[in-house]
Order: sequence, then C-alpha cells, then structure tokens
Amino acid sequence: MQTADKQQITLALITDPNTNLYGKWGVLIYNEAFSRLNINGSYIVLPALRASNTADSGKIDGEMGRGEWYAKKHPNLIRIEEPLFNSNLSAFVVNPSIKIQSWDDIKAGQYKVEYYRGIALAQQRLTQRVPQNNLTDSSNPINSLRLLQRGRIDIYIGVSLIVNELLVTPEFIDENIHLVAILEEGKIYGYLHHRHEKMASKLAETFQQMKSEGLFNVYLEQARQFIKTQDSTKSLSTSSTDQ
Repeated sequence: MQTADKQQITLALITDPNTNLYGKWGVLIYNEAFSRLNINGSYIVLPALRASNTADSGKIDGEMGRGEWYAKKHPNLIRIEEPLFNSNLSAFVVNPSIKIQSWDDIKAGQYKVEYYRGIALAQQRLTQRVPQNNLTDSSNPINSLRLLQRGRIDIYIGVSLIVNELLVTPEFIDENIHLVAILEEGKIYGYLHHRHEKMASKLAETFQQMKSEGLFNVYLEQARQFIKTQDSTKSLSTSSTDQ
C-alpha cells in the first residue's frame, strides 16, 4: 500500500547508464533523491532530439541532464536549480594539423563538421558558420567518432563528458582522437515538465543536501566501479567468443 502512494516519475537519458559513467552516476544520484522524496523513478534512454520532443510534449516527466540554458529553447521544461555535473561542449579531431580555439576558427577552416543532434547551442553556432554541405548531425556519438577515424569528417562537436568516456574504450583508445578545443563551458542540470514545478524545487534542495553529505562523490566512485565491471565482463565475453 505504501508503494501505491508514491508518485511515478519517468526521465529521459541521452546516455546509456549501463555503458556511460555519467549516465550511471546520474541514475544513482536521482535514485537516492527520489527515495528521500517518496518517488518511484524510472528512466528511458533516447536520442537527444527525441528526448527533447518527448519531454516537451509531457509524455514523460523530464530529462535527467541537459545544458544550463536548455529551458530557453524548451519553455515547457523547468530547470532543477542545482547542477549535477560540470560539462563542456568540445571539438574533437584526429588530424593534428587542425588547430582551432573558437567557433570562428571552424568557420575559417572550411572543415567537414558533425555535431551531436539535439544540442541546440551547437546547431545554432554551427549553422551560422559552416556551409550546409559541410555540416551533418548524428544521434550516435560512436558513429560520429568512427567517421572521424575514417576521415569522413574533420571535426566532431560533442559533450565532453560523453565523448571522453568513449575515448577510453577499446575501440577508440589507440585511435589518436583528441580534444582540440573547449568551445563552450557549462553545467548539466536536470529538467522537469512544468507540471512538476514544486518537485523541481524539492529536488534542488535534496541535491544540495546530498552534496553536503558527500554523496555525489560516493556515487561517482560507485559508477566508476560499475562501468569497470561492465568493461571486464565484455572483455571476458569477447575472449570466450574468440576461442
């Protein structure tokens, strides 16, 4: 009977918590906060643009983590006013001759550029600077990094905390893909549909309390250990298959 009284909340993630450190970290943080607020939380992994559309429409209750000014483009969503992580929008390259420090350097270079679909700031900056025939977007950072490997694109623009976790996986660790420029600095916040305005305030207070207790750091280490375990399991599985 107690469970029936709990509010049900579903949040979208744009990273898989079974493979991404920050996705897993976020799930651990929200699970604790929801427990304290007597909420049943669930999560669905969606591409960035679909996550936006689904949250905007109110079909789900919000998104686990987006950039600082996300609500400006999505007025149906309310920011939880306590950040989860620090995050940057960065440029990644393979070719060491590509030297950029700003968005305008990308414009000057006439590069083939791909960016993470659904990141409104990247779209805004790039469509003003890169010709349409040199600009693509993708909902899958892994595929974008593969294109970068093969020389099909010159620059990939993505969220550092997502891409950096991919670059230490076996597929990419020896591929010389590197971060060449931080183009925008920012923080990641949770967002809820505006019908949950009161809950957004409660979650902000709960996150602050959890930080003061040191739980954000505890859950980061738990997330790291979980991802290591997943990677080890994959390695063993691959070895068994090879034999």
